[in-house]
Amino acid sequence: FVLMLATSVSAQPMEGTLIQLNVSASEKVTQDTLYAMLYYESRESRSELAQNTLNKKMADALEKVKKYKDIDYSTGWYSTYQSHNNSFWIARQNIELNSKNKAELLKLVGELQNDKLNLQGLNYRLSDEVRDRMTNDLLAQAIRKAKARAQVLAKELEGSNVQIQAIRHGVTNFNGHPQHRGMMHAMAEATMDMASTPVAEPDEQQVSLSVEVDFIVK
Repeated sequence: FVLMLATSVSAQPMEGTLIQLNVSASEKVTQDTLYAMLYYESRESRSELAQNTLNKKMADALEKVKKYKDIDYSTGWYSTYQSHNNSFWIARQNIELNSKNKAELLKLVGELQNDKLNLQGLNYRLSDEVRDRMTNDLLAQAIRKAKARAQVLAKELEGSNVQIQAIRHGVTNFNGHPQHRGMMHAMAEATMDMASTPVAEPDEQQVSLSVEVDFIVK
């Protein structure tokens, strides 16, 4: 746990002494949700043929995905266009997967790779639940530290009554980048053996926030 304090004090004879504390707190947390992006690309002599091939392939893929209850999914980036020399048509669509169940998601990714879908990305991130929990925990920690510091300053100022006047929550930062080691392993294994299952391991991610707390000491 890291705590940074910046302090300013101003005298207000009629209301006591205003103490302003700028507090930053940070902590590391393990990424808990695995994300994968795959796509299928069909190439045919005519646009409608490329789209028909793509539509069937993606329909089959979604049927397989729906069997995994712990995996959330969505599709997107559907596009149809001609090759650079206009010799054939290309139809392409992405499918995105995410789950906290690492084993199930990696198994599904391996199956979709065997069905000729290409793996574009595989990485860990923090879920919204963990982000919210970390924000609340760090906010509480920072305020407790600010209150303790205000008590120390109040003692030096010979004040006995310390009251919070205002709290301003700054930006919460989720530092660090997504973990891409799994994607590199997955691509290497897929090249050697299309039946292999990709591998991925979570990383730690730094979460930090800052607050400004105003105290009145009397």
